[in-house]
Amino acid sequence: IDTVVVTGNNVAITADVEYSLDLTSFQVVGGETQPTVTVVTTTAGRTIVDDYLDAKNEVNDFYIATCDETNLGAMNSLARQFNTERKMVAFRSDQAELIQAVSTDIGSKLKALSAGRAFLLYSENTAEYSECSWVGRCLAVEPGQGTWTNRNLTGATKSELNTSEVNNAVGKYVNVYVPASNKGVTLDGRTFDGNYIFVIRNLDYMEENILIDLFNMITLKEILSFDKEGLDTVETELRKTLERMVTQKVLSEIVSIDVPTLDEISSDDQLNMTLPDVTFSVRIGKAIHKIKITGFAGV
Repeated sequence: IDTVVVTGNNVAITADVEYSLDLTSFQVVGGETQPTVTVVTTTAGRTIVDDYLDAKNEVNDFYIATCDETNLGAMNSLARQFNTERKMVAFRSDQAELIQAVSTDIGSKLKALSAGRAFLLYSENTAEYSECSWVGRCLAVEPGQGTWTNRNLTGATKSELNTSEVNNAVGKYVNVYVPASNKGVTLDGRTFDGNYIFVIRNLDYMEENILIDLFNMITLKEILSFDKEGLDTVETELRKTLERMVTQKVLSEIVSIDVPTLDEISSDDQLNMTLPDVTFSVRIGKAIHKIKITGFAGV
């Protein structure tokens, strides 16, 4: 919040530039009668979300967007927007509080929002576009074949952080690029809901493949009959897709695939030509990011 102005019975609350302002509840203290509270929100001007939506209407064949904007309100607003989409957005910031033991920084705010479609790389030199180097480095590797942790970045300056500063950052799911041995590495490769970027990308890739494969099956066949043969065909096609995901290491294992039998499908669904309740369970592909070794030497 930037300002609060009280005029008579009116309270005007103004957000900082680019921030989305949520007014969810009020409590009136004092007085015998609780007044009726009316919230009127006026949005003035154009926000970065407006710009993004216009850009997406022009070209929508992208998966990760990078943002040439270090305004904290813009990050907050875009992270909220991307939480509603099957895409991701990458930020960079030199906000000092990101590596401090405080909760007033943008990292803490996005973590509180569980902004699982946004990730941020701390960098003292925001003119280097280090998050773009990171995205370019990792998107060049096929899903299932790479992780976003322990990556060396081209054209990015390593942050000389102490252990406490690194722990402060990664504890908020803020990523850092730090020296290790004779190279730089990214830590910890997470989005603001605590998930790993590579896992989210892999699951999105899996979902896209399932949709494409089943869509192609149902549109290329002259008819997918609503009988045991048709149900078996759906299960077979879904299994083929998931097995391919295991081969590509997007998944580690298929646990189960469940397609209902004809007796389990209501007459209404059958009359509407809709196959409901197809479910599956899988285990995600994982990566080793850290190694703990204990050794004993003797004579």
